[in-house]
Amino acid sequence: MPFVPPNLDNRKFEDIVTEIRRRIPTFTPEWTDLNDSDPGITLAQLFAFMSEQLLFQINQVPEKGLITFLKMVGGERHPASPAVADVTLSLKSTSSTTDLSFNISAGTGVLTAGPPPGQKTPIRFETQIPFMLVNGDLVDVVSIDCSRNVTSFAAVNAAGKESFLAFPTGRVGEEFYLVFDLNVPGAGWPAGAFRLRVNAAGSTDVGDPPNDVAQPDEGPRLIWSFGSGTDSSSGVDVLTFTDFTPSEDSTDELIRSGYLEFTFQDAAAAAAFKRASANDDIAQFQGKFVLRARLTRPDAFADVGLPSIATIRLNTVPARAVQTVSNEALGASNGQPSQQLQLARTPIIVGSTAVQVTPPGGIGGVETFHEIDDIFTAGPSDLVYELLPATGVLLFGDGVHGKIPSPDDGSIPGGNVKALVYQFGGGAVGNVGAKSLTTVIPSDASLPALQSTNVLPAAGGADEETTDHAIATAPAIVRSRFRAVSADDFEALAKATPNVRVERALALPNTQPGAAAGTTPGAVTVVLVPFAPFESSITTPIPLPSHIAAEVIRFLDQRRLVTTQVFVQAATFRKVTANVSLVVQPLAKINDTRAAVILALQTFFHALVGGSDGQGWPFGGTIFFSQVFQQVLAVPGVSRVEQLLLSLDDGTPVDCQDLPLRPGELLFSGSHTVLAQAESAG
Repeated sequence: MPFVPPNLDNRKFEDIVTEIRRRIPTFTPEWTDLNDSDPGITLAQLFAFMSEQLLFQINQVPEKGLITFLKMVGGERHPASPAVADVTLSLKSTSSTTDLSFNISAGTGVLTAGPPPGQKTPIRFETQIPFMLVNGDLVDVVSIDCSRNVTSFAAVNAAGKESFLAFPTGRVGEEFYLVFDLNVPGAGWPAGAFRLRVNAAGSTDVGDPPNDVAQPDEGPRLIWSFGSGTDSSSGVDVLTFTDFTPSEDSTDELIRSGYLEFTFQDAAAAAAFKRASANDDIAQFQGKFVLRARLTRPDAFADVGLPSIATIRLNTVPARAVQTVSNEALGASNGQPSQQLQLARTPIIVGSTAVQVTPPGGIGGVETFHEIDDIFTAGPSDLVYELLPATGVLLFGDGVHGKIPSPDDGSIPGGNVKALVYQFGGGAVGNVGAKSLTTVIPSDASLPALQSTNVLPAAGGADEETTDHAIATAPAIVRSRFRAVSADDFEALAKATPNVRVERALALPNTQPGAAAGTTPGAVTVVLVPFAPFESSITTPIPLPSHIAAEVIRFLDQRRLVTTQVFVQAATFRKVTANVSLVVQPLAKINDTRAAVILALQTFFHALVGGSDGQGWPFGGTIFFSQVFQQVLAVPGVSRVEQLLLSLDDGTPVDCQDLPLRPGELLFSGSHTVLAQAESAG
């Protein structure tokens, strides 16, 4: 059992007043008026009030001691996590330039059109990677089946409200085409890498998926190629193709949401990408640039299902709700061991910082210090510091663990230590809706006016961890020593991953996705449940955004044993539905009681706040009929429960039966029904 800090004195105001009244006859028998109107009783009540406040402060001592210890070992509350969105950039006016492409640097600002509710300023996102913006559009998406029937999904792709199958039946001979056009008539395709975002049907996933896709044993499912010429030997113009391997494919060959990137290394390579003939036999191709994907073998997608796509967008990159600060003066180094300096803006994005120190007189040149997880792992000459992201404090070395920054000679205004760069931001406020990110603030003034949009809502933003939650989870972090060895270590470190908010984790030893549990020695699969507001996750499974999965894999990969393979996956959710018939107490309101029962059921089954302990429904925990019955009966106003039926996944409702779950499964609520009637007078 965990240690529970004792309550040093649990007396309340009423207890103290009662104790004083009981002692009056013993110590002052002449005091006989013990009514509340007596001045002496008023003084006793004042004393009890002040004593209660003092006892409250005394009872904070155990918690303060625990918090002080956690601070001593470097414990911090998990800082706010930034939201992530996929933003599509384009030119506001396509007639304003004849340039074929533009280099968009990382850190380009993308803002909401106005302040969200409760905010004073627009929310700023920044692109995470540099990319080449093509001055053109994806104008059509086409599927051609084995009978050469052509189906255009341009309207479906543009609307983004439905989905389409890239390969309708999955048979060899079916082909999928992406059709592009440039905004400069007659121009050739530009050299460089161009990016596409693929959103799988039904997915709300944003950001880059984790790099955990294994190549199928049979080899690739798809072969990509680009239009490279025209064959007129048959009497009609037919577009010919040259094979073309994507430089990036995080979609697992169009199966999941992710990014496709294709690269023409130089002008000569780009010149091979030809427009289709104006008389091409496929009308959608005429005068356009075309990419083709074709199946490599029969039943290529038999194991995973045919790719179903909601949208594909050109010129799209991930962006985070952060802001970048450059060249911020941090003050002067005093040359003493274990200095602490403070960044001005918080919370800090882990991994985004770099600090420059100028030695006296600049002798030897400036030194650039870098962020490290633990300053005590550094050597005496390592130019490193430890970052406390929630508070923005930088902890420098003592000459044994990390080099001491050179002292200041007073020649540099603001001191000889400055932050070259860092990013700050985060919070649930960044989870803005679809089509909210419309304003572009380019870092290069020479660029033409740009506009942007986001097809899907931003996701993953979470506020700072509460103190109570941090105290509950900190012991596991201390035990792990930030090294992932045991299953408990993997779970604790997954929840401690910087820049994302993971609320729950379950490590499955000797298990990898797609294989039976416990059959893969050396592999660990960590089931993740990210933070989600209660209101938005009652009746739907909590999804695992790609960027959260990717961050956790990176974080665990640096802390695992060399021989351990690490995988992450979203939790499997089952829908539970309760049908209740009950009787309401005479003075209770039927509608209020019914609503309270539904809320109690939704809370009890919730993955984050449910279960008997309020810490979330246990992974794979059996739904015990008796516990659900108790939850309903405990609601104020309920007199008795006439009937309780439970069902899983819209199955047949059962009475007086427990419902087992498979290991690792969690719950979400279906449409609970509560039939309530008033207590009869008889």
